[in-house]
This record gives sequence, structure tokens and C-alpha cells, in this order.
Amino acid sequence: MANVYALVDGDDVTLIDTALPSLDRVDVIFNYLERLDLFPDNLKRILLTHADADHAGNVAGILAETRATVWATAEAKEQMVKGKPPEHVPAVFVWVGNLFAPLPPVTAERIEVFNPENRMLPILGGLELISTPGHTRDHVSFYHPQTGVLFAGDALFALGGRLRVGPDMLTADPAAGRRAALDLLKRSPTVFACGHGAPIMDAKMDDLLALQRQLEG
Repeated sequence: MANVYALVDGDDVTLIDTALPSLDRVDVIFNYLERLDLFPDNLKRILLTHADADHAGNVAGILAETRATVWATAEAKEQMVKGKPPEHVPAVFVWVGNLFAPLPPVTAERIEVFNPENRMLPILGGLELISTPGHTRDHVSFYHPQTGVLFAGDALFALGGRLRVGPDMLTADPAAGRRAALDLLKRSPTVFACGHGAPIMDAKMDDLLALQRQLEG
């Protein structure tokens, strides 16, 4: 349903998002790290783009097996503690999600709130925190200037190898979402690592310009 990204900095690992709640998915994440000779003790932090269950669902399961800390917005922290994801989709989607994939609550002590005064996180020599409200009102993305890799969360979707923005019906503030997507495009990333879809490493200029015109229109 959603991607999990591992940022490896020496022996330290940072995850970006965690996918839908499932012990099997927690095992998949740990097994992947083990293939890199990395283990739960190497996991230092989890960065959340937002607190939807398909992105934050395995936080509790991962924290139970590690000493990692979660970094999130103040809104996402409150939602994680309550086990109540943001309600920015139709009520029937909320009902189905709470029934089949509820968000497991996390203790407040394991969550640190991003400092809005410090946008450069001390990860991989500097990982930029970017406010990208739209999909949710507190959505954030992450950009690594040294390599040009953008971790867009749900600010952008990679569908069939092409970038898109999410449908209005799944977006808290569509106008803000379009502005956020434009801001990300203007950074000219080399890699678009979105929350959904395979990362795009060879985005075609024509496709990017077409999306930019759509967003500006």
C-alpha cells in the first residue's frame, strides 16, 4: 500500500514511514535491514510524513522491538498517541480503515516533534524538512540536497512511472496540495521517492512540465 524508505548512515538507520500495521510487515522491514548486516539496534529514528495508517501503521510494532524515536509534527504526534489518524478522506474510508487497519497508539515519550526553526535534520549530512500541507494539513516531505533525492510522502504519487498529485476527495486542502507539489518540483529532484509507486529516477522533462502547467492552472 505504501513505501518504507531506509536511510543508512554508517551503522545508523532512519526509516521514513512504516506502511500499514502488520507484524508481517515489521518482519519484512527487519529482514531487509538484516540483509544489509543491520539489526533493530541500528534503527535510531522513524520520520513520519503524516499519520495515516498506511504510513504510520507499524510505528508501534517497530518501537516495541527497538530503542528508536519517532520524529513527527505536533499534529501527527497527537494523532499517534490517540491512535486516531487524520480524518481527511470520506467517512466511509475512515470507517473501513479503523475496522481493518486501525492505527496502534504510541506513547508520547517515544515521539519528538519537529522543530520548525531547524529545517535541516542531522541525517546523511543534512536532510531538509519541507512543510507540504495538502494531503493532510500537517504533511511534510524530506529532501537530501547532496544527492537530490526527494522523499515526497503523499505530496506526490508515482503512478505508472509518472508523477501525479492525489485526488481532491483524498486531500484535506487541494489548493495547498497543488502549491506544495509545485514547490517540490521547483527543487528539480534527481529521484522522486513517493509514498506510493516505484521511485522515479528518470522523470521525463515533458511529463514534469505538463504536471507543472496542470498545477499552475
